[in-house]
Amino acid sequence: MTATFLQAAIIVAVLPLAGGARETLVIVLVFLVYNPIAAVMLTIMMDRTAPGSEGTDFTAQYSLYSFLSFLSGAAALQIVSAVGYPALVMLAAGLAFLAGLLVVWRFHPVPGQSFPPASA
Repeated sequence: MTATFLQAAIIVAVLPLAGGARETLVIVLVFLVYNPIAAVMLTIMMDRTAPGSEGTDFTAQYSLYSFLSFLSGAAALQIVSAVGYPALVMLAAGLAFLAGLLVVWRFHPVPGQSFPPASA
């Protein structure tokens, strides 16, 4: 959950790059946040496989994840051509923040309780 809000903040940090700045520290931060989030996503995918069909289940999930990544990239290019990079960066940050709020709303984390709750 925290990683989602951190990702939103890092996306906002990319805003100077969208304006033409050449800041390598921001790029390093993006990858420092992206890689742990990717590990979490892949772990969740592995956890959501059925015994006996782990490879097929994981591959189906990862294929959908990859397809949606390509689709969102194509949509991003259309958005950039219409409103520019800074607006796209702010849209992406807003969507990441919204995703974090949806996680908080859906799972209602309780102090001292494991996340996500066992009933989820």
